[in-house]
Amino acid sequence: MARALRALDLRYRSVVVCRYLLEMSEEQTAAALDIPAGTVKSRLHRAGQLLRVELAHLRGDGADTERGTASDSGTTVDPGGDGDEERGR
Repeated sequence: MARALRALDLRYRSVVVCRYLLEMSEEQTAAALDIPAGTVKSRLHRAGQLLRVELAHLRGDGADTERGTASDSGTTVDPGGDGDEERGR
């Protein structure tokens, strides 16, 4: 799980860490990251999708075609996120 979390783009990883690891509410997460609560919700949803794909890949379930990260380039790709096409890790 830690490896899959590290593979997430920072904007997704930060909401997951705040919400689930630090047990912050959506409102607290929004305030801590200075983003709207709706953005927290959408990023949590997208992070869940990306984590499912990444975990399937790590288990070897053949979900590589749906993967949201570029494994060798050091770049995280956001195929359906909130606007940024590509960001460095």
